[in-house]
Amino acid sequence: MDDIVRLISGEWVSTVLTALYGKPLQYSELLSVISREMTVNNWSAGARVLHEATLTRTLRRLVLAGLVERIESPGALRRSVCYALTASAEELLAALGPAAKWAEQHAGLIERAQRRHARGNRAAP
Repeated sequence: MDDIVRLISGEWVSTVLTALYGKPLQYSELLSVISREMTVNNWSAGARVLHEATLTRTLRRLVLAGLVERIESPGALRRSVCYALTASAEELLAALGPAAKWAEQHAGLIERAQRRHARGNRAAP
């Protein structure tokens, strides 16, 4: 379990993986999808903004981890680059589906824990 958490930890990792689920996207499309979804669906990312440099670092990390594939296609004027989930990443997201459902069912618990963490308080063991 710790290995999985380390693999998908990071500020924007789950957001990028979710945005790529089911469809390859070019860099600008990916940035647009994430920005739009954060606004429309009020994702847990809240008021944060995904900057291009952060997206670039996150994609590079996910490609190195084998979760995202960088696909280059030569074009007449310039090459086109898309990003897509690898089969392993799709399997991982499918396996995490029950965890996401658990998070929805226990949203109050998660919110309380986030508030305690933000205040720097620790719950008694």
